[in-house]
Amino acid sequence: MKKITVTREQQETINTMRRNNFDFENMKATTLNGQWVRSVQSDALNGMTDEQFSAAWFCAADIEPEPVEPWEAYRAYYEGKKVRYVDKNGARNSIRNNTYGHVGLAFSAIDIRANERKFYILEDES
Repeated sequence: MKKITVTREQQETINTMRRNNFDFENMKATTLNGQWVRSVQSDALNGMTDEQFSAAWFCAADIEPEPVEPWEAYRAYYEGKKVRYVDKNGARNSIRNNTYGHVGLAFSAIDIRANERKFYILEDES
C-alpha cells in the first residue's frame, strides 16, 4: 500500500472540517470539479492531491515530522534516534548511530551548511 503523508496543519484543518459536519462526498465532488473548497477553507489545503485529502479525511495519512533546530538533531542523534536532513535541493539523507563509526563524523554532517538544511527526527526504528 502506498504511503500517503500530510502536514500536521493539513490534518488539523480537515479534522476541524469533519467536526463542523462537512460532508465528505460533497467535498470530494467539489474538489474534483474545482479547487475552490480547499482554498476557501484554508491555505494549508492548497496543493493537496485527492489521495492526500481522502487519506486525511479518514485519518489514514501519516503526519510529516516537523523540522527541528540543528542542536535538537545533535541531541536526538546522541540518544540513538534516526535524524534525517533535507538540503536546499530536496535531497534527503539520514544520519543514524550505526551509520557512522565516529560521533564526530555525524556531527560534521549536521554542521556542514546547517543553515541550508532542514532536520527531522524520525521515530527510532530499532
